[in-house]
Amino acid sequence: MVENNFAADREASGLFQPLVGPNVTRTEIWKWWEQRRFFYNLLIVAATVVSFVLYAFCIRQANVLVGGEDLVEPIAYLFALTVLPVFWNLCYCLGSLVDICMSSDQRSFGPEIWKVGMTISIAVISIPAIYWGLYLLHQQIKTR
Repeated sequence: MVENNFAADREASGLFQPLVGPNVTRTEIWKWWEQRRFFYNLLIVAATVVSFVLYAFCIRQANVLVGGEDLVEPIAYLFALTVLPVFWNLCYCLGSLVDICMSSDQRSFGPEIWKVGMTISIAVISIPAIYWGLYLLHQQIKTR
């Protein structure tokens, strides 16, 4: 009876609550990650949209597109809508596998790994927006 209540408490934990206690199993760690996959994907999509909007704004303001040049090559949209989500979720699976390998019987490192992975993912997604934002800033400073 006590063991069942403990398992229920683990499942009801918050987003960044680690699995702690006696006999943390690989299955529990895997479930912990799977319960957060939708939120991860939601944040990745939001970061992608924000990054793309900033990228589009900065590149248009920088006036570097000439003669009807596309902001993004049409084939890149297909890549972004098919390959990238698969890649993101494969990376997410790696997070759970690393957690399973690093965890002891007493503790899971899920929240720490999740935060680091999310930070790296958003940083990579933001590279084009950051680059063109800095380019636009450089142009603005240079013209003054």
